[in-house]
Amino acid sequence: MIKNLLTLVVVVCISAAAVAQTNDNTPSPSKKEVSLKATSTPVAKINPNANAPVSEYKSYEKKILKVVKGDKIPADFPKYNSAWTEEQYVQKMKEWVKNNKDQVNPEYMDKLK
Repeated sequence: MIKNLLTLVVVVCISAAAVAQTNDNTPSPSKKEVSLKATSTPVAKINPNANAPVSEYKSYEKKILKVVKGDKIPADFPKYNSAWTEEQYVQKMKEWVKNNKDQVNPEYMDKLK
């Protein structure tokens, strides 16, 4: 009788261990839900130029130097103002070129006509 009881206890323990192992390998729905929530948070897109300082001429220096005579940008050439849109700044540059034709390369003057 003790032998039968001991055998029964061993079988129950082995069965309990087998059930516990199969339950740990398959995630429960609540575990899946938690893991989905943890990975579904939106990732912010990072703009590498967002904090880059804007130059005085909004990075148009090379183009400006092609248009003006000499190797320096004239002191009275309009500097970029952060309150302007890019289109407004381009318009200001075009106005300066039209009003200062004596400081503009002849090759570029042909393009203005």
